[in-house]
Amino acid sequence: MASLAYSSVKDADVKVTDEDLKAKYEELKSAFRQSSETRDIKYVDFHIEASKADRNELVKEMNTLQKQLATAADPTQVISKSGSFISYLGVPVSSKAYQAYPDIAGKIDSLAVGTTGVQENKQDNTFNIIRVLSKAQLPDSVQFRQIQVVANTPDEARAKADSIQKALAGGAEFEAIAKRYGQTGEKTWFTGQQYEQSPSMTQDNREYINALLNGEVNGVQNLALTQGNVILQVLDKKAMTTKTTAAVIKKTIDFSKNTRSVAYNKFAEFVAKSPTLADVEKNAVKYGYKVQELKNVSTAEHYIAGIHATRETLKWLFDAKQGDVSPLYECGDNDHLLVVALTSVHPQGFRNWDDAEVKEILKREVIKDKKAEQLMAKLKGVASISAAQAKGAKVSTVNQITFAAPAFVQATGAAEPALSGAVAATAAGKFSKAPVKGNAGVYVFQVVRKGMRAGSKFNEAQQMQQCAQQGMQYIGNFMQDLVLKANVVDNRYLFF
Repeated sequence: MASLAYSSVKDADVKVTDEDLKAKYEELKSAFRQSSETRDIKYVDFHIEASKADRNELVKEMNTLQKQLATAADPTQVISKSGSFISYLGVPVSSKAYQAYPDIAGKIDSLAVGTTGVQENKQDNTFNIIRVLSKAQLPDSVQFRQIQVVANTPDEARAKADSIQKALAGGAEFEAIAKRYGQTGEKTWFTGQQYEQSPSMTQDNREYINALLNGEVNGVQNLALTQGNVILQVLDKKAMTTKTTAAVIKKTIDFSKNTRSVAYNKFAEFVAKSPTLADVEKNAVKYGYKVQELKNVSTAEHYIAGIHATRETLKWLFDAKQGDVSPLYECGDNDHLLVVALTSVHPQGFRNWDDAEVKEILKREVIKDKKAEQLMAKLKGVASISAAQAKGAKVSTVNQITFAAPAFVQATGAAEPALSGAVAATAAGKFSKAPVKGNAGVYVFQVVRKGMRAGSKFNEAQQMQQCAQQGMQYIGNFMQDLVLKANVVDNRYLFF
């Protein structure tokens, strides 16, 4: 194959007129239809972050918490008062329990018993302390059965439980005794997934889970809990894994009220002095803010610029007129200050040929067409690879071209569907009848060999399935026409 890439011709050497753009627009017009109105905006988003003083204050607090956590007999109170994201369960858990916090999950299994120092995680903007209380190889799945013993008083419950335990030790059938107390005594599997994601854990639950994880197989345990006794028998254990009892303090490196107040007052002053887009752009430089642009915002979107809690901003945007500037919006996690200016409105239907985005696409296509004309004229009459090479074409060998998939040409760095058809239509040993216009260049080629892939056979069932899938895709294309004909208005932005 011999190729002349479009990049070999400078864009500056190609003249494009409005008539060229209009003609190309008529050719590609269907590509510029939009099913709903969209709007372009310019905006300033200021993200409030902790100041140096805020960070220093939090470090001081975390150092105090680290000392308390390292010496606490029971970490429950320390964790609770710290405001940590991660609750203290007080039972052995696998690293899966921390899957919402990859930094903790990635290191928990490798930590020895003890307490870490205060560590910063820049990915989630937090300070962290981990105290490992114990570590052991424990089952992630336990099969067990139980008999719950309830009575009028704790002493009566203990007496009943003791008698059940003695009866089982003497050879009585577990299920028979369970039925005597109105229960089935059936075998049940308990897995880590059932408790490791719990937001909290009572002392009774801790004792119960520890009894399951540490109980001997076929051994009978008599647990005295707040609501009565439980006779518990572990029958099987599977999926032994590292489980760690740990207390974790994870806190956001957050800004103080004073830092937020200063940021708000400055941004509010900036917005008050910027009633027009021109003012916004001029004053943003003075105040140290950055004006950003976002095109084609639709009513199907939930957020402005990926910032959550911006529904009120979206509602303003789709009620505003071109050139309007919004009021100040507080959004995100109360850590974003936002002002928006509406720059363009694109109604439902066909975008105009002189729309800036459309015009840019048309220009690229016209330039490509004109370059293709020049290069095809250069290769006109060429009847061999060597002749094309003599005119500056790059020569390469391309294998495994099929009609079903576009050929990838390394010389131009592009997939070229047009080549698949042209090659398929050319007999083995023959040279291409004419230059082929592609996505990234113009090509001529010599077919060296044609053949069926080894082991490839026509599979009617597979072919029918592919046709059915294509049919469903075509049906999906019609749905947009139905939406337009029914005058459907997308108002999701009002509710999400």
